[in-house]
Amino acid sequence: MGRGRIFLAALFALAFSACASRPHGTLIPTHQLASGASIVDLLVVTTREPDPLEPGVMFSGERGRGVHFADIAVSIPPDASRVIGAVQWPQAPTPDPATQFTTVHADVLSREAALAAFNARIRKTPKRQVLLFVHGYNTRFEEAVYRFAQIVHDSGADVTPVLFTWPSRGRLLQYGYDHESAS
Repeated sequence: MGRGRIFLAALFALAFSACASRPHGTLIPTHQLASGASIVDLLVVTTREPDPLEPGVMFSGERGRGVHFADIAVSIPPDASRVIGAVQWPQAPTPDPATQFTTVHADVLSREAALAAFNARIRKTPKRQVLLFVHGYNTRFEEAVYRFAQIVHDSGADVTPVLFTWPSRGRLLQYGYDHESAS
């Protein structure tokens, strides 16, 4: 087998493995809490297109018209049931909040409601500090939400967490689209 074929086979293996176990549709609110679980309440600002057709997605990877806002609460399992620095992705439509991250609530907000929520939270935050997270390339909306919730929880930072998520199709071979969206 020539070098070109080996390289091509490795590239295809990488492309398929990168997409094999990615979460999708995890933002369906369960309203469930486990004893000892932590809740991370995020304010979200996005330039993505809303996706009202696919349950648990909220915002697609496509470019939206204008800016959209959301308030999303993520339940994180008790530290004894998880690996610090990792996200325990939901494995079923109704995940177990004792062992997996779950969405407690996910609400789209108007600009006015988002500003009011931000002002209320920042007033309660010591030193009025904000932690702003902007994800990288190849990141779906729900991946950005859960990863940022994990970062906020694991860091123990006493801040108002705000996620900014830009249009990313979340596919390995869509770098051109993602690059243009970021620009």
